[in-house]
Amino acid sequence: MQHEIFRRHDLLRPNGTLWEAGYATSPVLAYDRSKIRAGKLQIKEWDSYLILSPDFALELTVGDNSYMGFDRVAFMDFKKTRAHTKSSVRFFPMGSTKMPSSTEGGDTESFRRNHFLCFRKEPERRYLRFRMERFCSGQPVEGELSLTEPEGDSMVLAVPFDEAPFGFYYNQKICGMPAEGEVTFQDQTYRFEPSTSFAILNWGRGVWPRCSSWYWAGTFGVLDEIPFAFNIGYGYGNDAEATENMLFYNRKAHKLSHVTFNIPTSNGRDNYMEPWFFTSDDERFKMIFHPILDCGSKTGFAFRKSRRHQVFGHFTGRVTLDDGTVLNIKNFLGVAEKVFNKW
Repeated sequence: MQHEIFRRHDLLRPNGTLWEAGYATSPVLAYDRSKIRAGKLQIKEWDSYLILSPDFALELTVGDNSYMGFDRVAFMDFKKTRAHTKSSVRFFPMGSTKMPSSTEGGDTESFRRNHFLCFRKEPERRYLRFRMERFCSGQPVEGELSLTEPEGDSMVLAVPFDEAPFGFYYNQKICGMPAEGEVTFQDQTYRFEPSTSFAILNWGRGVWPRCSSWYWAGTFGVLDEIPFAFNIGYGYGNDAEATENMLFYNRKAHKLSHVTFNIPTSNGRDNYMEPWFFTSDDERFKMIFHPILDCGSKTGFAFRKSRRHQVFGHFTGRVTLDDGTVLNIKNFLGVAEKVFNKW
């Protein structure tokens, strides 16, 4: 049974545990880092934007994981089927990045010697600016984008972690914001047009266990002149009260139950470039995903290890809205990923 949260109140009780687990369609729970009772090194906060256009994509991330901060810029070229990613690590920021306590206001900034990322929130709009030196082959990448944030529903999830007494994950994903702007890379300018380019904000705050794995996928665009998106995933904690699975049609959320990711295997290993299949236990979500680019990454040092397969491709299938309306989805560009973190 999916539990929806309607009433505005604090995210955490005075003892540091969740007041209420469940989902919402707006950020009704108030996050306050100072109320966390877990060890200070366990707190993890990030703002991540993914902007998709038909031929290329951009990902920008600023994170403060207490013992380690990270800034990441990734650029994906679907025509050339290649991706470039560069991350910068800073040790023990311990909250000094001053990540906003809500998506409804506040700026996210990281200015370092060889790069900067700046995410600014204004009424009905978000502005992203960035530059990173020596991004690829000694050349920089830079850009400036404007995201229109129309009124409508978003995906909000608050869940505990059973293996961490004070563990929780509070997440909001704002899907399908029209994006406009430019990115300059390798003497070429890439233009994001608002009619064909859309962004998602992945805003996460929480206390995570040492090891975790998750699956996530999404797409956003226009279906018969009406905005459409979906967000699906699992592995983000105890989902007994709610999952993050939602459809968005004309900016209105339609809640799904549990969705399973069926990744093909070969010789016992995941084959990420073969078609994936997605099914929901309520039979309202059936989708096939044809990959075009796997942005796989693997990092490991001392106390941190990460394996991430972020795969871009096209979704085709059928979804059912809350009122029983069936929508047929064909060749919608999107992303699906499988991630393991030891952090």
